[in-house]
Amino acid sequence: MKSSNLLSINLLGPLEIRRGNRRIELPSSKKARAILAYLVASRRQHRRDRLTDLLWDVADDPKGGLRWCLSKIRPLVDEAQQTRILADRETVEFSAMGATIDFHTVRDSIQRGVSSMTLKELQDLASLFRGSFLEGLELPEYGFQSWLVAEREDAQAHHVSILRSIVSHLAENASEAMPYARLLVERDPFDEHARSTLSGFLVRLGRQSEARQVIEIGNRLAIELGDGKSSVRNVPSQPDRMPRASIDESLPQWGAKIEMIGRGNEHARVRARLDKARDSRQGGVFLITGEQGIGKSRFLAELAAGAGGTVLQGRSYEAEARRPYGPWIDAIRSLHPSAMGDVLREELAPLLGLVREEERQGGRDRLFAAIVELIAARAHSAPPVLLQFDDVQWCDEASAELLHYVVRMTRHRPVSVVLAARSGELPDNEPMMRVMRGFRRDRWMEEIDLSPLSRNDTERLARLISPDVDVDSIFEESAGNPLYAIELARAADRPGEGMDAGCSVLIRDRIDRLPLSAGDVLRWAAVLGSTFSFQRLASIVALDVHDLTTAIEILDRHGLLRENPPVASSPAFGFTHNVVRRSVYDDLSEPRRRLMHSRIAQMFEREACGDSKGCSATTICAEIAHHAALAGDTATAARASAEAGRCCLKIYANGEAVSFARSGMRYSETLPEPERVGLQIELMEVSLAARRPWNVEETAAMIEGLSERALFHGDVVHARRGFHLLSYLRWERGDWPDARRHSLRAEFIARGANAKEQVVAMAEAARCLALLERDLGQAEALALEARARAAQAGVESVAISDALGMLRFHQGAWDDAATLFHHARELSQREGDREGEFRTLEHLTVLELERNDSHTASALCRDLVALAAKLREGSEAPFARCLAALAEEASGHDAAEEIDAAIESLRIADAKHRLSYALLRAANGDIERGSFEKARARGEEALRLAGILERPSETAMAHVVLLRCALKGCGKDSARHEKALLQTNPAPLAAHVRRAMEGVTHGTRTRRTAI
Repeated sequence: MKSSNLLSINLLGPLEIRRGNRRIELPSSKKARAILAYLVASRRQHRRDRLTDLLWDVADDPKGGLRWCLSKIRPLVDEAQQTRILADRETVEFSAMGATIDFHTVRDSIQRGVSSMTLKELQDLASLFRGSFLEGLELPEYGFQSWLVAEREDAQAHHVSILRSIVSHLAENASEAMPYARLLVERDPFDEHARSTLSGFLVRLGRQSEARQVIEIGNRLAIELGDGKSSVRNVPSQPDRMPRASIDESLPQWGAKIEMIGRGNEHARVRARLDKARDSRQGGVFLITGEQGIGKSRFLAELAAGAGGTVLQGRSYEAEARRPYGPWIDAIRSLHPSAMGDVLREELAPLLGLVREEERQGGRDRLFAAIVELIAARAHSAPPVLLQFDDVQWCDEASAELLHYVVRMTRHRPVSVVLAARSGELPDNEPMMRVMRGFRRDRWMEEIDLSPLSRNDTERLARLISPDVDVDSIFEESAGNPLYAIELARAADRPGEGMDAGCSVLIRDRIDRLPLSAGDVLRWAAVLGSTFSFQRLASIVALDVHDLTTAIEILDRHGLLRENPPVASSPAFGFTHNVVRRSVYDDLSEPRRRLMHSRIAQMFEREACGDSKGCSATTICAEIAHHAALAGDTATAARASAEAGRCCLKIYANGEAVSFARSGMRYSETLPEPERVGLQIELMEVSLAARRPWNVEETAAMIEGLSERALFHGDVVHARRGFHLLSYLRWERGDWPDARRHSLRAEFIARGANAKEQVVAMAEAARCLALLERDLGQAEALALEARARAAQAGVESVAISDALGMLRFHQGAWDDAATLFHHARELSQREGDREGEFRTLEHLTVLELERNDSHTASALCRDLVALAAKLREGSEAPFARCLAALAEEASGHDAAEEIDAAIESLRIADAKHRLSYALLRAANGDIERGSFEKARARGEEALRLAGILERPSETAMAHVVLLRCALKGCGKDSARHEKALLQTNPAPLAAHVRRAMEGVTHGTRTRRTAI
């Protein structure tokens, strides 16, 4: 094999495959990558059942999933002359012949012994480590994770052993040994000898300040381990020049009084790039990182002050980390309404919470497009545009996705983005890290890490605040952190106390010197949150507007609060730094804190009674849950979590909905029955709408138990909802007898409920029976009765029109069915029922396909695919893609590859009901193209699924497909399929299936007569 085509597989870091210098793109499926990594790393043969146990604990068809994964990884490693994935019916193995694998290279070398290696050999081995073993391939819900953790620990032990040997070889050359010594301490932070060695190298290089930091970290680790001391001792102190930084990020009010200190080079660098972006009309992204209080916000403020053009500023907050689009809302609201125009303001209304949900017709794509249009308009009329987002380590997932979209769509415009984040906390935000990785991969982003202030800059800062301050003491205790330097300089009479305790005492003393009213306002503000509107603060503080305004002015003058951009036309304020808020909050007694949180929760509940919808409703519900939980009112917290979850579903924030459902379940555990049972059923409803459960049987058992308990307590409303959830779970899994049983039970239970519950239960039962093709007469009766009762009660239900539409479709009244489906879709859009909208749109698309209107079907599929992409992971997205491909094929285009891929995805999702339809529709297309063998295979699979589902129409259509194939010479069992069709009772079949059956059986009879 030529060296230029040599296959190398790298496991020490993110999984990587290279053929020569070319990097091979990996499959998107984590399971496929995990299977490949496991086979490569283990170097032995594995039974197939062992592999499925590792990664398919709860799937119904683990062997099918394994086959699919193997089909995805074979092209990555197999070659014309070399097959590396060796598999038979029982076992699978990876052959490493002709391939280099970094993990094996290291392990084999370690077994030979590192003591016998040369320095060059050790350094070559160290260079193989690009990160932790299989970094980013975690699958915590599967057995694979246990193996990964064990192998990762072994790999780290090998890395440490190699680094120790290198450091030993380079003991006399401190400058060359330094990188390895530092890496050794990172890999093994509890190795005191390694830490001592590193500090020794630093001293020899004249870097005493860094050496002291190494010692202090070691001492803290020793204390955390329960030792209280470390063998690493102090080193002699020498003056040291440290990197320059700026004034504290959290005190922007100082910007008007104090020049920005120590950030000249970084500021000039960013300013030059922003000017270049303006002149070349090419956007760019900057990420400003550093520790808390290092000066990131101050740096952003300085950039904004000299930016010109349009500046949009937003910020994320820890307490609002699940608030969808939070920083974007703040940024857009900073624009004057006239800058948007009437059309754009209407498009942005869902984000800004200016209209009711039922008046909103657009989805997330429309919202994203409106944001880009607004920014593009500003780039044209008031260039350049500078987007600034602070504290993005707390950015919510929806905002992160919108950020990536905006950057991607405005690359050709003078639009620059500057982000600021705490470097230590940003890696914990996975959605934001995905965006960062994308920016780095596309080389769109530059990164600047802000370092602590040097001694000279700290002195300048401290003397601006207190001319007679002891600068040495300030620098030693603050370590160059501007925030702590400012706080310590303000309390120059207490230089001997520790940094954390000193700041807390300083803040407490400053508050004690305030007027009583100002101190009370500050305490309420600390409980309210990091930022707050004047209106909300006024509603909970026992002061009139004049006294409250005076108190805020005092707090602003003392540097404890700062003014923020207005919220809904009301002035807004925030703490200068979180350490101030935390100190004030911690000083409150527990009883007082609970009472204050309770008052604030009640305030938000009153606000929730208004017309807040969309994002603002989610924010208010999240606030209620947060404050009620801290007040000990877990019932209110659980109810608010459920409502917040439902609001998130309406704006496609599925991840946040799941998070609210989980926290709500946690709050509800302390409640007595039946309150706990009802709330947990509501929370399960939110969770299942947002994400498919990992363990369906366990989830079903939990819901059934809750439903039975609700029924025991006479709570028929929640019992009905619980059994409806069970019906949906069973239908989705293809367990249709149980789906029917639970649906009818839900309808029976609801007979003792109010009129609205009865209507909904009847409609849902009718829809379920229609889906299952069971008791269609009863389904018709239930649907019609539900419609009559709904008219009397003045209520509407999507399920009524959907169920009647399916019945009319089944009967062949297709125009009536289409009208009913359109009405159901409009109603689901108006109610914000995203799942209901998908189901009705799905039924409408199938109808148009069956009556061969491919043009209308294709148009519907565009909406269906877009909607499915925003729903939870399940069978919706692959089925939408499958219908779109089938519509393309019906229009005369070649979509065979797309159909095959979508059908495979449906197999993996184990969506038997949707897979059966897709197979039969695709098989009929195969027959029309003359691909009879492919059609026969699909027909056989569909027939097997139809037997499981016990759905007459699918069974009959499968026999029709197979008989057509047999008559074309593909298969020899035409008599069996003809007999099955002749014995089939046509009465319960769908009209289009009856026509297909009559056509094929009539054709066979005609041919026999002719013979």
